[in-house]
Amino acid sequence: MSVFVLPRKITNQIDAVLRRFWWTGQSKEGRFLALKAWDSLCKPKQCGGLGFRRARDVNFSLIAKLGWMLETDSKALWTYVLGSKYCKFNCFLSSSLPGNASAVARGIWSTQEFIRENCVWVVGKQSEVKIWHHKWSCGDNLVVDTGAINPLVGNSIGFQDLVVADEDVWHHEKVISTFNPATSSNILKVNRESLLDHDSACWKPSPNGKFSLKAAYWSLNSSRFEQKDDLSSKIWKLRVHERVKLFLWKLCHDVLPFGSKLQSIFGNPPGVCMFCGHDEGDTVKHFISYCPVTRSLWFASRWCIRLEALQSSNGREVVSWLFNPPFLNAMPQAEARDFSVYGALLYYKLWNLRNDMFHRGVPLQLDKVIRQIGESFVESISLADGLAEPMGGSSVSGAVHWGSPRREKVKGFVDCALGKDVGSVAAVFYDNSGTLIGFGAKKVHVKSAFQGELEALAFGIDLAKDLHLGGVDFSSDCQLLVKALIAGSSPFWFLTLSFTELYNALVASDSHVVWISRVLNNAAHSLARWGLSHPCNGLLRFWEVSPLVLTNLFFSA
Repeated sequence: MSVFVLPRKITNQIDAVLRRFWWTGQSKEGRFLALKAWDSLCKPKQCGGLGFRRARDVNFSLIAKLGWMLETDSKALWTYVLGSKYCKFNCFLSSSLPGNASAVARGIWSTQEFIRENCVWVVGKQSEVKIWHHKWSCGDNLVVDTGAINPLVGNSIGFQDLVVADEDVWHHEKVISTFNPATSSNILKVNRESLLDHDSACWKPSPNGKFSLKAAYWSLNSSRFEQKDDLSSKIWKLRVHERVKLFLWKLCHDVLPFGSKLQSIFGNPPGVCMFCGHDEGDTVKHFISYCPVTRSLWFASRWCIRLEALQSSNGREVVSWLFNPPFLNAMPQAEARDFSVYGALLYYKLWNLRNDMFHRGVPLQLDKVIRQIGESFVESISLADGLAEPMGGSSVSGAVHWGSPRREKVKGFVDCALGKDVGSVAAVFYDNSGTLIGFGAKKVHVKSAFQGELEALAFGIDLAKDLHLGGVDFSSDCQLLVKALIAGSSPFWFLTLSFTELYNALVASDSHVVWISRVLNNAAHSLARWGLSHPCNGLLRFWEVSPLVLTNLFFSA
């Protein structure tokens, strides 16, 4: 499966075996009833499926991995053999196969268009990228493809043709004549000194730019996985047994074999309710809200619910009600969780009892059912509380440092606040005795919280340089940023340029960074929030900010 593109017949047979095992628990031949389409099950849980993967998609993703290795010049021996045979004069994405190519090569080249669509080259100073053959990037959130290129430009032009020879600066006339105005303007804004030394291939849909089978599979099915199912996500996050979660999922997606479900397939009458004997009562609607047994169990709960007011007619509506009851706003968070857990267990126990009565003739004992629901509820809540309690009895994360704290150095606090259309970054400085030295803020246009925190730290470094503070020990409440600085690589490939500039600026200024909790970063946070609604663009004076912000600045050291 990881070498050849399998025929559709074989991948369909693999899916058939998995499908049969899921619905029947065995792989023996024979007819069986599947109550939901296999393609619907082959979606991530957050999209309403069960996380199965179609065999043909897995096969294609595995072959795409081989194509990715060819494109990125892997050191594997097989890439050298195939590359020397089929890619003598061009890279993988620019090459074509002869008619007598091997089956392995034909399979790998069948992924060529898929890889071309999702591959972006982050160009380096000595880039070998051909601008017509690849998508490429030389700046933050900037991806250049063939749609931005002047169609009159020659097919062989490379990235190095956009640079003045021996000067390492942009060739302005060449850039302007090669790309459309918006793209050429963005390219000319890029500082070439901040580019990487070498080209780096990135998988565009993956935040960190790394290729993986999971990333390839998601890219291949991006149109199918576009729509998220928030209710399904809540089901799988509920702190109950996995069997209960699966039952809730089946109830939500109308997969339980009620008489009403079988009627929609075979046309038979629904049958009587096993609890109350109501004619044609074996329906979802009757089971969840109209059956006297269900109503009595809800009324016996500690919430004393009267189901007469519940207007749910299908499983999805009642599951949504369990997670979002009308009285949710009047509940503490823990109480709302308890209600969801209790409701899930109530319907799960009722469903099991219904099956026992139907298949084994077990009599209905209401007191026993109430006791079982109560015991399962206490057990589930105890386990959930035990998992929620942090190990060691402490909820405070350990410190994350980029460099060691230095007592004699100036302390700087940075933060970012995001508004609807614009963001604001702020920096506040104190000496080693806690005296306020200076502070500033400015407006920024960013596309993510991480980029905002990155811009805040860069602004702090620039402000410290203007104040002639020397090496500063900065504090940021963005743990992801501090850990990325420790690792020396950006967690997002499309922010590589800004991250590299920030990293170099930290080293050059002899500054260190430490992660702190948001509650300890109140001074910078309040100043950044203030900056969203007030004019600011650098160093500020005391009388320019509000009294509340000024109080936070003086008493948050």
